[in-house]
Amino acid sequence: MLIFFWIKLFGLSCSVFKLTVFFIDYTQKVYFFPLKPKLRALLSTKKYWKMCQHEFERPRNSNFITDVYDGTTWQQFMGPYNYPNYRLGFVMCIDGIPAFAAGTKSLIPWVWRNDSLPPTQRVQLKNIILYMLLDDSIKYEKQRKYFDFAVDYELHELYQDGLDGVRVKVFCSSLDIKGKEEMSGMFVCSAIIIIIIVVLMLIAGLY
Repeated sequence: MLIFFWIKLFGLSCSVFKLTVFFIDYTQKVYFFPLKPKLRALLSTKKYWKMCQHEFERPRNSNFITDVYDGTTWQQFMGPYNYPNYRLGFVMCIDGIPAFAAGTKSLIPWVWRNDSLPPTQRVQLKNIILYMLLDDSIKYEKQRKYFDFAVDYELHELYQDGLDGVRVKVFCSSLDIKGKEEMSGMFVCSAIIIIIIVVLMLIAGLY
């Protein structure tokens, strides 16, 4: 388990065990669960390893798009498939959840979905990999340092060199509109806002 204490004034760090906790400016707490040990354990099981061969073993029809594998984006990014499969396509999923039934606290989990598994297995809870847990109060640019840490800590290495010969490629991210706002720091313009802007421009004589 890894425990990191990041204090802005002193830059102090300490590591023990498997869980990583960040303290930034004394107010932000983030739990980080390294991917490598969990992925190594999964790939060491025969059943999981066999499921990761789905892209090669599945039935296919060149006249139809039946899975993400048939799309040009997947094919260009992931490269050709072979047996055995030594590259996995992961999807980054982030969304807010209530921590308690009373709704007094919200958390933002970052989880991985392995799209190299069969479709029926990808969204099974047992196959979803928890990667990071952020406090809901951490928004916009404050999140970026944690994502950068994950890339530097292991994601770049998993992409370039792989784990025991298996490369992990982050194919895409799955976010709702609110999540896209928070990650990009951009504001989604709804129809109501557009109408208000047009009305204001009409009043100002600019439209």
